[in-house]
Amino acid sequence: MSSSLFGSQFTLFRHSLDLQQQRLGTIANNVANAETPGYHAKRLQFDQQLRQAHDGGDENLTMVSTNPRHFDTGGSVSEVQPQVREVVQGGRVDGNTVNTQQELERLGETRLLNRVVSELAARRASGIQYAIKKGGQ
Repeated sequence: MSSSLFGSQFTLFRHSLDLQQQRLGTIANNVANAETPGYHAKRLQFDQQLRQAHDGGDENLTMVSTNPRHFDTGGSVSEVQPQVREVVQGGRVDGNTVNTQQELERLGETRLLNRVVSELAARRASGIQYAIKKGGQ
């Protein structure tokens, strides 16, 4: 639970960076096994879950579903768990489904997202630091 000073944004930033780090590990594992016969590439998916949890509102004010027929209420950002999906189609003759070019593209995309989220967190922290230093003057 985050304090009202920092709000849920830092929870979102922190959890997003943690999930992206896990995705980088999955990509690295895929590249390391690019020549392993029968290896199926893995995809770590969490983007849509993270978006739903964030759009559900402040983590302290999320709605609770009391019936399975209720609409999806989003949920807490910190409760988002990545889904691992195995790529089984599009493989080579030896059964390996790793496409090194696609993995390198995912690596670049994930690194860029990581940089953006880090920059957003730094700017938010800088704004809070400025308010603390200059607020009493």
